[in-house]
Order: sequence, then C-alpha cells, then structure tokens
Amino acid sequence: MFNRTVMAGASSSENPQPEADEEVPDGLVSDSHDDGVELQGTGHPDSPSRPFEDEFIDSDEDYASDYTMPDPTTLFRHENGRQYSIGPHPLPNDELGLAYMEAVAYLFRKALSQHMPDNLVLSSGSAMDGGENADDKPLNVLRVAAGRGEWAIAFADIHPFSNVTALEVAPIFATDWVPPNCRFLIQPNDKTQKGRWSRPFDLVNLGLGCFAGQEIINHAFRYLVPGGRIEIERIVLTPEPDDPADATDPVYTNSRLWTWSRLVNEGMIAVGYPIHDTAEHERMLHAAGFVDIRTTDLSSRRASSSSPPTEGDANIRVETVIAAHLEGISMTPLTRGLGWSKEQVVAMCPAVREEILGSGSGPRLRIHFPMFMCTGLKPTEG
Repeated sequence: MFNRTVMAGASSSENPQPEADEEVPDGLVSDSHDDGVELQGTGHPDSPSRPFEDEFIDSDEDYASDYTMPDPTTLFRHENGRQYSIGPHPLPNDELGLAYMEAVAYLFRKALSQHMPDNLVLSSGSAMDGGENADDKPLNVLRVAAGRGEWAIAFADIHPFSNVTALEVAPIFATDWVPPNCRFLIQPNDKTQKGRWSRPFDLVNLGLGCFAGQEIINHAFRYLVPGGRIEIERIVLTPEPDDPADATDPVYTNSRLWTWSRLVNEGMIAVGYPIHDTAEHERMLHAAGFVDIRTTDLSSRRASSSSPPTEGDANIRVETVIAAHLEGISMTPLTRGLGWSKEQVVAMCPAVREEILGSGSGPRLRIHFPMFMCTGLKPTEG
C-alpha cells in the first residue's frame, strides 16, 4: 500500500526542485513499458484481491520484477518559474498547478452529481446496466488524465470486481491507499496518453486534463467493447454571458476577459492542445463511429450581476478558481504558443481577474465558463 504521496518535485518556491532522494514507495510494483512507468497499489487488507489479466500488456512485452522507478528529476522540467511534465502538456503540475487540478475536478464532480445523479461515474456507484447486481458487474475501466488519482481510486473502491487503469503524464498521484484493482501508468512523452492500450475496455473516461481530440477519440472507439461507453469531461476557457442576449454587448466583447480568452485559445491551438467545445466533441464522436451521443450542460448561471455564488453553484466557483490561477493557465499558450514573455503574461492577468471577480472599479461580468460531459456508446453490432 502507498505509505506516502506518490508525487515528485512539487514546491511553492519560484523555481521548485524535485526531491533528490525520491524512491519507489513501499508496496509498489513498478515497471517500464517504452516510456511508461506503472504504479500499482497492494490495496487494503479487507479488499478482495483480483489480479490483472495479462492481456493488458502487449504480448511481446514482459513485466520486470526488479524494475526501479526512474529518477523523478527526469520526469519534470521547469519553465518560467513553474514545473511541468517533461512532455508537451501545457498545464503546470507544481503545488499551485495541483491545487488548480484538485479544485476544478472537485467542482466538476459536484456539478455532475447534481445534473446527472444516475451517471456511471462515482455519483451513483452503479454499473452501466444499472441492474440489481450492478455493483458486482466486472468492468475494465480506463481513466485518461488521472490527475491526482481520486477518480480512479474511488471508482475502484466502489467497484471491487472491476479493473481500473489510470493514465497521467507525471507522477502526481496523491494517496495513502490504492485498491488492489487499481493501477496507475505514467506516460510523460505520450501526448494523447494512448500508448499502452491493449485490453478491451467497458468504459473510457477522458478527464479534464486530456484535451481530447479526434485521435484519442478514435483510439477509444477501437479499444472499447461493443456497447462500451466513452465520457469526455470538459471546461471551456471561452466565457459566455449568463444572459445570451448580452453576447454582442460591447461590455463583454471589448472586455479584457474576452481578449484573454481569445489569446489563450489561439495559444493552445499553437502548442497543439486546442480546447474543443460541445459541438466539436459531438462531431468527433460521430466521426469515430459512436452512437447515442449526448451532451449534458453542467454550467450554472447567475440571475443578476449582484447575485453571489450559492453553495450549489459549482460553475460560479469554477470561475473563481480560474481567476485565481490565470497565470498558470495562460503561461504556456501565451509564451510557448504566441511568443509572449513571462512578464507580459503576469502583467495582463490582474485586469482579467478583476473583471471575473468584480474586484476592480468596473462591474463584475455576468459570465460562466461552459462545463459539460459528452458521452457516446460503441455500437453493439456492425
């Protein structure tokens, strides 16, 4: 079992440095597969032990029992005072970056439980058929962009007879316990995180950090069983007025927030991580061959500019989280993508933050960042 946090290098200093003496935590079995690293927990003593099927691993690859975890300093890099994975992923994963991941993931799950209480993911704990013995139905589940690992661990705990595989680009998982039916794979150089798929899956969940495009959606379709389900989680960084009638109001269209959003989205395209909206995801799912495609809007909107966020208003709190992390969200698309300097990015963010929070001389813009879940099924025939 994990006896400490499985994470290397996070720090709140200006130039965070990974711990030099990071080792494989006790109770982990580690292995390499091309550029991947596997972390698997031994589980809780009261949990049933169910070994993973060999077919998950390509037939010409073996697990090495004496594999040693790579030096964590090789899995992270530092740029503009922030820590990133060594791959091209655009979001930082230092202490502030992890705080952002955890906050938006929590708010997304909360909104999902309010809008889709019968959804497979965590909110109900029932398997896809929803039958009387749903909790005992074995499922092979893949979570792409696992973040800190809470989703994968909770799902595996709720479904002890299912196998859950979680992919991430860096060892940022934070947990003291991993069920025996849950494994983590680190693929730092695999942009689409699709390199080690060989087992058929019943469910593929593409997390908020996945930036799902056509390639990985096609890959998910290929490795889902007939009738299998894909789920795409998304928060779009293009703000929308709470009142659609305000969409052409110059107060919004000429705002610093709108300018920031346009530039960040242009930069994300430039670095190869475009943020797709609902229509684009539906089109890509259809092109891949999925059927029964559905999009659930998880956004919340305020009735007036003076309305404070309520306890259940997840999306308003998402905008607050985004406002608090503007620099981290903006740095890669604007510097690496559009050629800005770090100083230019930092200088732009305070005015944008004031418009989101209403903390400056102007009014608080009545906006939300669209948040949705898009799902589809692989046909059972054909």
